[in-house]
Amino acid sequence: MALNGQVLLLLMGVILPMESLRAENESPIQLQCSEIRIGVIQSLTGRDAERGKEALRGIELAAETLSTPELPIRLLIEDDHSESAGARKAFNTLILKKITAVIGPTDRRSIKAILPLARKAQIPILNSTATLSEGDSYLFSNSLSSEHLTEPFSIYLLQMAPKSALIVTEALPDPLLPAYRAALGKDRQVEEFPLQTSLKGSERALSKKLKAMKPDLVVLLLGAAEMKESFQLLSKVGFRGSIFSSPELFDYWKVSSNRSEMNGSCFPYPFEQLREEEAFVKRFRARYETEPLMGADSSYDAVGIIHHSFLRSVGGPVAEELRSTDYIGVVGQYRFTEEGSLTKGRASLTCIVKKTPLVIRK
Repeated sequence: MALNGQVLLLLMGVILPMESLRAENESPIQLQCSEIRIGVIQSLTGRDAERGKEALRGIELAAETLSTPELPIRLLIEDDHSESAGARKAFNTLILKKITAVIGPTDRRSIKAILPLARKAQIPILNSTATLSEGDSYLFSNSLSSEHLTEPFSIYLLQMAPKSALIVTEALPDPLLPAYRAALGKDRQVEEFPLQTSLKGSERALSKKLKAMKPDLVVLLLGAAEMKESFQLLSKVGFRGSIFSSPELFDYWKVSSNRSEMNGSCFPYPFEQLREEEAFVKRFRARYETEPLMGADSSYDAVGIIHHSFLRSVGGPVAEELRSTDYIGVVGQYRFTEEGSLTKGRASLTCIVKKTPLVIRK
């Protein structure tokens, strides 16, 4: 696989001295409240556990940073076990505890599952991990958008110039699908293969499709749990083209014992964005003795957004303040509307070369 441009080794560089992460957004308003209760629903077990645990690290770090003796932040944490039913059960448990808002769940299916409950209870949801195609009056997203994640794909297409592409998606179409189809344009042969239930259940049909189409490029819009089976299947059918994946490829790479099978595969990931957040990175590293990954910074900011909106609400509904927030976090400036959010996120084109993820600059 030919990769044009300068290749940068990830997660290297000097971290600058620590700065305050909350001064710009502090409010002079003093409230007569004992604490801010934030419900946290994340996947701490199951297929999405890697992403959920990373989000929780960012959330806990923010709560430690922003809590004061006068107004502590209390996190009420529930594990949804990477299941929609688990998310609904967790939400119903949390609403009995007088929470201000919920951060989570980790996966978009679980977010959709609890949204009707959130509307009924009038409790806002902050989504800091999943890419969604739509917003809601009680759903606010500060995760990377489909626009952020499509830019690296567009750069990749310019470099690799595939003439045909097969997009493999889960049964519930990924929000990236329309954006990626648009990026591929009308001059290429592009076909989709939605999995019926799981990749194992669709293996025979997908193998037949790959052999018949012989695409130059396979795009995997799948979760981390399906990545292992996908690469095994592509190897089994003798696929020799290029592979571009959703960011979940990195989750699979972290736990895989066969990283060589991913050589040449590319995906979007906010490595450079994370590198530029020096103060946050230093605090995160000091707390957890590891580098922050995707979702840690946006989850950190989710706590800051709730804290900021709580102070501005002066005892009123926090959801109203969220809809008009103008909060500056470690990622950038957030503005929410009923249709979604505007954030200053950035994903980088990342490719696995010699079993190591590298950022590719054009």
